[in-house]
Amino acid sequence: MSENYNYYLYKQTQELKDFVHAIKKSLNCSPQFYREVSERGCYAAMQTNDYSRLCVRYGENVARTQVIAYQGLVTEIVANRKFLAQRENFSCLDNEKELTKSIGREYLSLAFPSLNWHVDVMSDIGFEERKSYYGDNTVNLKLSWNTKVSKKQIATVNAGDGMRFILDATERHIERLNEIGIRAYSAAALHVKHKKLSIENAWVMTYERDGNKAIKAIHKEFSRAESLINRRIKDEVVGLLLD
Repeated sequence: MSENYNYYLYKQTQELKDFVHAIKKSLNCSPQFYREVSERGCYAAMQTNDYSRLCVRYGENVARTQVIAYQGLVTEIVANRKFLAQRENFSCLDNEKELTKSIGREYLSLAFPSLNWHVDVMSDIGFEERKSYYGDNTVNLKLSWNTKVSKKQIATVNAGDGMRFILDATERHIERLNEIGIRAYSAAALHVKHKKLSIENAWVMTYERDGNKAIKAIHKEFSRAESLINRRIKDEVVGLLLD
């Protein structure tokens, strides 16, 4: 586990560095500006002439989003490097906690990219909404999340009204569904609407295809989830036949 997580963290850091390079190329600011963001934060950098020029070039909303993204990436890289240097004395339990935090935060950012996320490993699921506009929303996951959710490929599922992040899930063995390749999970899902967080109980269903990503569906009602997964399977089959 330790070696696997070290590799994951190293690979993630390299990808973050690529994103930083892309943002720097897009912003095309002075080296002093990037040091200002890294050392003193976004607010200080937003008082500079470089930032004023960015606002003229891209508009204030885009400029602010880019600078915040840059600071977030740099902070993550620094944290990863520091963390790797301290890992020699980590236990398997510590490794699993950090893996859950990193992978959970990654999936949350994919599902809800307009918000900032922090993940804690706790005895029960939950969340705490951000206390400021630029603050992090904190999500609590169980230590078993990586095994019960992420490795089952159900960390994020697209519902009819947007994405859901699965906080916890338990597979329910239903013979008539299993016989046709569908797996069903009773789950707790995180829903974000107008940047407000809520948790809802739902059914997640998956259908795995050879060599492809699983087809997934989610709904609060079991029958609606089953109907949705069957419709998505049918649409996939029709799409393959038409190709």
